Amino acid sequence: MTPVRMPDCRWPRHYRSGFFGGVPTADSPVANIGRIPAQRVTANRSGDGMQRTGRQLVLGSVLAVILLGWQLTATAATELATPQQLRTILDREQGNVVVLNLWGTWCTPCLKEIPDLVALAQEFADRGVAVIGLGMDEPDTLAGLVEPFRAKHFPDFRTYLRDAPDMDSVVSVVDPAWNELLPTTYLIDREGNVVKRIQGKRSREQFRAEIEALL
Repeated sequence: MTPVRMPDCRWPRHYRSGFFGGVPTADSPVANIGRIPAQRVTANRSGDGMQRTGRQLVLGSVLAVILLGWQLTATAATELATPQQLRTILDREQGNVVVLNLWGTWCTPCLKEIPDLVALAQEFADRGVAVIGLGMDEPDTLAGLVEPFRAKHFPDFRTYLRDAPDMDSVVSVVDPAWNELLPTTYLIDREGNVVKRIQGKRSREQFRAEIEALL
């Protein structure tokens, strides 16, 4: 039987609803984290009500601080990367096998393979393998779209977002002949050489076999 291949993605004329139901909104869990309902202190004759409400305010404040700290950490997880910064990121990984995955929030095959890449990053973490994402969304969507999307759906996915007016200028760091198809994954050996370009969705087993061949 001929295996069914997922269609590749090209840059869309307009964003489409993604695999997980589209762009996070103000009603999503990500947007609502850290919103603690206001509480009012009301006194009664015994004072118990004020004490209870005061404790609730203290606990609510502590929870708000914890959630705010978590939110700030998550927001900082995805960083912009210029072509030079991407080169520096890859140079620092020399000595490791690198799996560089190009993806976009609008690309359904991309979103379906990211969980497998995250699982492989954890599986090979102690064997010198680094899995790095590079988002192809517009740079100005970092805070409003890309990072909330990553934090909600792929919180363990290490990824950057292109910081360049066009996709090719960043991807040319590893592939000057890239044809703008997503997902595209590059396998880079321990010496920093790009040894393979994979286009289209692959299974976890297929990626595992490709990684094992470089170890």
